[in-house]
Amino acid sequence: MFREWERGDYQKKVTKWSPPGRRKRGRPKATWAEGIRGLLGEKGLMEEDWNGRMEEKDKIIIKRAQEDVETSNNLLNK
Repeated sequence: MFREWERGDYQKKVTKWSPPGRRKRGRPKATWAEGIRGLLGEKGLMEEDWNGRMEEKDKIIIKRAQEDVETSNNLLNK
């Protein structure tokens, strides 16, 4: 299971999953992924924008950690 998690297969299986069997008559309900894409579209965003956001968030976390280390070093050197 952990190997699948590392490769990203597990996340893909979860987001692509659909329940077995037939749907009821009438208009099909939107899937989770379709709902997310619709919300992104309402905000004028695309899926690529979200992926870029996560990369930027990681950069901010790393930068803050580096600043914390520098602050600690400065306090220790006083």
